[in-house]
Amino acid sequence: LQFAANKGHKEIAELLITNGADVNAKKAVEGETPLHEAAAYGNKEIAELLIVNGANVNVKDKGTGSLVGRTALNLAIMCDHTEIANLLRKHGGKTGSELRDWNAAKESIHIAAKAGHIEAVKKHLIDGVDVNAKDKLGSTPLHSAAYYGRKEVGELLIANGADVNAMGDYSITPL
Repeated sequence: LQFAANKGHKEIAELLITNGADVNAKKAVEGETPLHEAAAYGNKEIAELLIVNGANVNVKDKGTGSLVGRTALNLAIMCDHTEIANLLRKHGGKTGSELRDWNAAKESIHIAAKAGHIEAVKKHLIDGVDVNAKDKLGSTPLHSAAYYGRKEVGELLIANGADVNAMGDYSITPL
């Protein structure tokens, strides 16, 4: 069900739910539910299907680093899926308090790049943040954009001078 929600396979999601799949099942490591997946990847029809079938709209994930306690609404907001964010709010969706809403993207160009929040990345660049700034793991914002598949953010960073050969920890480049 996680995979179907992530990839937008509504018919498979329906079949799995009909056959007893738990709409609130969590991933073992990060604790995301199928609704987190649908919200993050912009699959509104699946988000609706999950909600109609009892998905808890306020489950918080375990997240990683500073992105802890995200709800599906956090992910919809961070990934600019406005229709899904509105749907979740309509059904009582709230943001996780530990993430402090999408404002976390405003606090760090790395978080903004990871989340794919292009407007926040633009703001950081306008404010003069170093496009090649390294985080505690030695990664640049381009590393984050590349790792999380944020193509538009990656293009923006490269257009603004990001070093495509920057070495992070373990000698890993964005590529």
